[in-house]
Amino acid sequence: MDLLSIVVGVVIGIIIGFVCALLWSNAKAAKKGSNVNRSELELKTIFAEQANHHIEASKESIDAIHLRLEQLTSNLQQYEASLQVGNEENDKTSFFGEHASVFLRNSKSSKASNDKLNISDAPPRDFANNGSGLFVGNVNKDKSANK
Repeated sequence: MDLLSIVVGVVIGIIIGFVCALLWSNAKAAKKGSNVNRSELELKTIFAEQANHHIEASKESIDAIHLRLEQLTSNLQQYEASLQVGNEENDKTSFFGEHASVFLRNSKSSKASNDKLNISDAPPRDFANNGSGLFVGNVNKDKSANK
């Protein structure tokens, strides 16, 4: 009988140990499952925030593209309008004189520069008998010719 009570005690101990291990394992799995659920929920909220930020950035980019497109179309229409030849009397077509007056006002005087370029090392001519203005010849001859 002593042996039978030992075997029954061991079997009951094994059963109780197995039940405790099973309950402890289930509690640990439930705790781990709740941590996984919490981390999944946190990841979902992070992804949702990132998606909202991406959507807002995309909307801003699209708005900027629309604005640039409107500017481009208005510039293109203005350019097309400037290329059209005006047949109406009310059209203000620029005349050559408007451009020429601006050019003449802004251009430098070329007369002053020509005077500076004409200066040379030669003495000026006195136009006396096509001479150069310098005494050429014999002093005595000229004095005898004057007498």
